[in-house]
Amino acid sequence: MSNYIKITDVELTDQPTGGAPRQAQKSARNGAAPSASANSEQHFTHEVRTKRWWSRMGKKGWLILALGMVVIIISCTALALLWNGAVIAASGKEPTELWKAVVFNDWAPTVITICPAAIRTSMMLQVGLITAAISALMLENSRVSLADAAVVSIERAASTGPFAILFPAARQGNNLPGLYHLLFVIAALGIMVTSTFFSTILLSDFQTLSISGPATNITVSVAFRNDGTELRGSGVSLFKSSPATYWRTTLEYYNGPVIIANSRTFCSAPDFETLKIYNTDSDELLGVQVNASIPIGKHLKGDTYKDAVFQMRFDCRLARIGGHYKGGSRKPIYDSDLWPLTFCPGRTWDGDGFKGLSEPVKGTKYMFHGILIVNSSQTIYEQSVDVGNLSPVYGKGGVWTSIKDNSSFPLFNASLCFTNVAEPAVYNATMRGQPILQEPEFNWNSIKWNTSSIRRQLGIPRHTARSSTALFTERGIMQLISFTLSSEEKLWWTVSAHGVLMESLSVTLETRGWNMLNGAYLGETWSTRSPEHEQEQWTPHSAHVTLFQDILQTTGDVSRAAQAMVARLHQMAYYESENGYNLEYPVTTVSSRSTYIPLRWTGFSIVQGVIALHLALLLTTMVLFLTRTRASSLGNAWQTVAQVVSPHTKEIVDKADRLMDDEVRERTVSTGADVFSVGIRHSADTSRVEIRPAAVRARGLLGRDRV
Repeated sequence: MSNYIKITDVELTDQPTGGAPRQAQKSARNGAAPSASANSEQHFTHEVRTKRWWSRMGKKGWLILALGMVVIIISCTALALLWNGAVIAASGKEPTELWKAVVFNDWAPTVITICPAAIRTSMMLQVGLITAAISALMLENSRVSLADAAVVSIERAASTGPFAILFPAARQGNNLPGLYHLLFVIAALGIMVTSTFFSTILLSDFQTLSISGPATNITVSVAFRNDGTELRGSGVSLFKSSPATYWRTTLEYYNGPVIIANSRTFCSAPDFETLKIYNTDSDELLGVQVNASIPIGKHLKGDTYKDAVFQMRFDCRLARIGGHYKGGSRKPIYDSDLWPLTFCPGRTWDGDGFKGLSEPVKGTKYMFHGILIVNSSQTIYEQSVDVGNLSPVYGKGGVWTSIKDNSSFPLFNASLCFTNVAEPAVYNATMRGQPILQEPEFNWNSIKWNTSSIRRQLGIPRHTARSSTALFTERGIMQLISFTLSSEEKLWWTVSAHGVLMESLSVTLETRGWNMLNGAYLGETWSTRSPEHEQEQWTPHSAHVTLFQDILQTTGDVSRAAQAMVARLHQMAYYESENGYNLEYPVTTVSSRSTYIPLRWTGFSIVQGVIALHLALLLTTMVLFLTRTRASSLGNAWQTVAQVVSPHTKEIVDKADRLMDDEVRERTVSTGADVFSVGIRHSADTSRVEIRPAAVRARGLLGRDRV
């Protein structure tokens, strides 16, 4: 076996040797052309000298290393910002403007496409660099079989990928460096395969979520212009109270003019100055006339109203029918799930009344409308009232005044309520809230209306939310942050659409009240049949009845029940005419948008973990390459080819020009050339860096090659 020496740092040089070359150099310095003999003796040789460590990586290697790191860092930062912004947006907070620009312009899919592609490309180039470095380590440290020497050597320049040296690494000598190199190759191969699915892995974190969109300036119609536009409502039977759902199902913020109605309501136990109960022309109706009064000082602020007392006259009709027919018999109303209630509005709702007594907002006035709510007794429905010999006995409990006859039989309880019916005005308001699935609606459940969603919106029963924001969210309404009265002149809406509300209330003056019972309990054709209003229906829509009854029975608070019903009447009056509004205002809104954004970190963490493993492998192999190898320079094709040629491989090289790799492997086994592993060494005999046999037998994880 030829002698060899340990390689320090070796570099190929183009230096002439011998006396002739020196003479040629001298002649050149003297201006004479070198002789032909000198030129003919010039040849390549090798000079062992110190070589800069960074030059063995090559410019291409350093470019791939540096530029790839920059691309990976930038791409990972972009992905992290996208994920973090999604978490912020999902929590209801405000993400950065850059994030909103990316998401709302539908650039998120582009980011998920470009960033993983850029990371994958950089990693593939760097994996090629890792493969070249591992190949150099295998040749100079752990050694390879003779049949694998060519492919491993070429990989230092070709850098095609870890799969090319997977089996050579597995066939290395059974030493510790060889095991490390095999693990490095397997890790690089796993990283390369996993990176192919980066986009898919990242998309696994994405879900559809509605988040706050960008602020938008739009023009909305909120009322009629004062141009004579007229609206006729359909009276107490009018029932259209669902707002335009396309607004509230997405609206989160509103700033601009709006119509605000104040439906403040308060109730009190009245004092009766006079009481008259009389029979009417109908056996099914009982007439009641009262003059009622209440002190208003406890309901309105200010010394002006401290001792004030308000009086109002009421004329009502109480139903005396016993219920509804069911299976041939009439079920008594007092045995039903409904209270026998009657609304008796006062006649002077547009008189002085409480008008102007208090200002809810500077520049606006209250206009309270009195309603006497009567809860009848069994005595009235059994038609046993002796109207000719009545000496009423009064009593008070809470907001109710009870009336009994001279035999102490209860006749009815009454509560006097005042609700604000002042015309709504235009306010410059700011509102904020969360989107809702839909506006609440009454649902018919075969025997009655289901009012649960309506009551939830009205805050009945009272919610237990700890914060005001949560309270409004539970109710599905927007929170009125601030509002100031607009300087807009009186709107025609106040004398048209608002007239619907007034008509709904005033029509009861002619029919002597609303009977707050479902029509089914009164008979389908039951009406007052009074001479002047023979065909006038006496009952409001059954949904209003159910809402009032449900709230009163659930809470026992008659003022909340009355306020809720009047608020619904305000809604009906407004939305009945919504499609015809022509008074437009510019407003700023923020609506939720359905977006496809990352809502978890699982896929992102997997990708970052693979990238971290890749960078650790890259750093490790580069450090080992620069510190543990001497004769290899990455990316140099001629060097990798030349170092394979040696006396030990001459026979194979001479005969391999027409052979396949498998045939070469068979020949090395048959000739016994595979007994020893080979590696890159400096030969003292040839003064070349070349493939030389080592003292380690060629046995690895795959064992020794056999024919």
